[in-house]
Amino acid sequence: MLRIDQLLDRIDTSQMYMFDRGDFLLYCDHMMFGAYLPDIKIQKYYRPLYKYIEMLYEEQFQRYSSS
Repeated sequence: MLRIDQLLDRIDTSQMYMFDRGDFLLYCDHMMFGAYLPDIKIQKYYRPLYKYIEMLYEEQFQRYSSS
C-alpha cells in the first residue's frame, strides 16, 4: 500500500485557488451530506484537497479496523 506522501504526489494541486474558510467547510458539507451545491470553481479546486482528507480517514479506518 502506498504511503500518504506517495499518494499526494499523484494529486495535482498546482492550480488550486485560495477560498475563504467558510467556502471550504460548505464544500466538505456538500461532499459528505449533499446539503450544499457549491460553485463549479470551488468543486474543481477543492477536490484534490478533499481527496487527501478522504485518504487520511481511510488510512485511519484501516489502521483501527486491523487492530
